[in-house]
Amino acid sequence: MMFSASSYRQLRFEGRPRRHREGPETPPPQPTLRNGRRTDELALSEPERVLAARVLSEAGLALAAYRGSPLRRRLPAVLRALRTADFQVAATKIEHNPELARRALNTLLIGHTTPFRDIEVFAALRNGILPALLQRKTSPRIWSVGCSGGEELLSVALLLAEAQRLHDCRLRGSDCRTAAIEEARRKGPGFAAALPLPWSELRRFCEQRAFLEAVQRIEWRVEDALSIPEEGSWDLILCRNVSIYLEPIVCQTLWERMRSCLAPGGILVTGKAERPCVRGFRRIFKCIYRRDEER
Repeated sequence: MMFSASSYRQLRFEGRPRRHREGPETPPPQPTLRNGRRTDELALSEPERVLAARVLSEAGLALAAYRGSPLRRRLPAVLRALRTADFQVAATKIEHNPELARRALNTLLIGHTTPFRDIEVFAALRNGILPALLQRKTSPRIWSVGCSGGEELLSVALLLAEAQRLHDCRLRGSDCRTAAIEEARRKGPGFAAALPLPWSELRRFCEQRAFLEAVQRIEWRVEDALSIPEEGSWDLILCRNVSIYLEPIVCQTLWERMRSCLAPGGILVTGKAERPCVRGFRRIFKCIYRRDEER
């Protein structure tokens, strides 16, 4: 068993204390669905659909997987990025210009993250989750799904450096946007300057040769989280603020894949508004779930 309840009894977490009972979590109220889609979503107009579908196809993504409301909010920004107010003109532009197509994709699926985003969650990782994992695993495998610019995975790397275990861990960051992965690859050397005040004590590790060399070994991949071939091999997966943009039936598929990609006893970290409502996960802290031992 990778983690047990006794592993957490004596731990103290930074930030405001809150009571978190280990065990199954009561799912939040779910939206009304029809054929696996939310009924409170306004359908995209045909011009909006054509443009959104063409932008998403740049990364091999299907329009049907995404909720309409978040896409509609981002489409005006896509038009501005393409310097036109006409949906048809925009769709034509990206059809004949790969660079504009990538720019449109990065605008439509803009990712936002920061180092050590959500203090309580990263305090739990630092003070409980990672120590238990490092005690039981010789070469832990850690994966950030939808990693955007890589800040959260680099934050975990700093915690591993503090524990003097970064050298024997395998880290991967995945995002469907090429621009995001290119940004993540460049971020390591200047990461220290972006650390928030509560974590500034870790800046010394950013300057160490071991950390910089380990960051160069991170596997940064352009790939879709819904097309994951591996199963049962990862010890910690960060999948934060990905499912909130997906249709409910696709969210179900995403969480089932995350479960299959985790080793028994492995840990899943989600965003604040996300709940992996599939069998096989047990909440052990806010936004942190453990995969059951049994398959």
